[in-house]
Amino acid sequence: MKLITDRTKLARELARCIDRHDRLSFAVAWATRTKVYDTLLARRDAIDSGVIGTHFYQTDPQVLDDFVNDGKVRFVLQPSGVFHPKIFLFRSGRRFDAFVGSANLTHGAMSRNSEAVMHIDQDVDGARSVRDELAEAIRTYRGMGRKVRLEDAEVYRAVHERMRLTRQRLDGTYGSARSTSPLESEVMRMSWTKYVAKIREAGDDHLRNRIALLNDVRTHFERTPRFEDMDVDVRAMIAGLPNRRTENQGYFGSMRGDGYFHSAVRETPTGISAALDCIPLEGPVARQHYERFVELFAPAVAGERQRPGVASRLLAMKRPDLFVCISKRNRTALAKDFSIAASRIDFDLYWSAVAERIRDARWWSQPQPNSGRELDIWHGRAAMLDAVFYEQK
Repeated sequence: MKLITDRTKLARELARCIDRHDRLSFAVAWATRTKVYDTLLARRDAIDSGVIGTHFYQTDPQVLDDFVNDGKVRFVLQPSGVFHPKIFLFRSGRRFDAFVGSANLTHGAMSRNSEAVMHIDQDVDGARSVRDELAEAIRTYRGMGRKVRLEDAEVYRAVHERMRLTRQRLDGTYGSARSTSPLESEVMRMSWTKYVAKIREAGDDHLRNRIALLNDVRTHFERTPRFEDMDVDVRAMIAGLPNRRTENQGYFGSMRGDGYFHSAVRETPTGISAALDCIPLEGPVARQHYERFVELFAPAVAGERQRPGVASRLLAMKRPDLFVCISKRNRTALAKDFSIAASRIDFDLYWSAVAERIRDARWWSQPQPNSGRELDIWHGRAAMLDAVFYEQK
């Protein structure tokens, strides 16, 4: 009997035992495509009994597809509690190898997780009893699952995709390669009091100007919902361009250097207006709202570099509670705190790694203050990240 804590060794031993034994049985909470899984799939004729859980939609939909209408492998689709065993039992005559511990049949278990698994074989004291008890446990778990049909697999795949962003938020990836906890972010873990204090560090004049701009923009969206119907100077103010209404348009990201954007805002605003119409002024903003915005915004500023800078300015003005403008002055510091590469922030990463992450910030969930400056900040709490991350020349 041996304890295995090395991921590489665990994967190697599992693959070796799958290849050498005549009868394969297992019960795992989750399964995804790995070399070990592929080895098992190649020997599917040797499978006696398999049970795979699907709780939290962690199992890869392809695994269900691989075993559609296969009575040997069952799936626990609606568990009472969490289906969480991890047992592998491989037999050839009197010889057997069993692995019991924390490792699932997943990429994480074989590549990045910290796992502890006991490897038991026929040489252990009471080997026959141990083997029979593990086999009985797998039979019991098998009774909790059922053969998956094509319709089951299709429904699971659809829900799995809908839950993708939720899973990314829970494991800290937010669409990026590296998993990071909110505890690693100085800004994400701030209390509301500390966040407000950080915003105030720039000075009362700057805060007053920021709030005045957001309030002015909000008023215009309430009075004239469509961007193209607004006065040209109002459109320029919202877009962060020079105008005759205010000199504060540079707060939350000045767009002074973007020529194609200038032309679209001032002369042909219909496309930008249609894009902004996809973002509701009140209530939740879902990924489909954002994706439709991007779909319409990109051709509206044809010739502009397809990065979220100018687009995020418009989003932050219409919904400052949800979006922050990505600008030259805040991009580096924001990316560092959010554990993403500044050069990689495209439209997709902006949503998943920036907008989605903001909603998990401690301060973002602060209940609405009753009145005063804190209420003003709360209404624009995502856009105010610009004040936190802004770096002077």
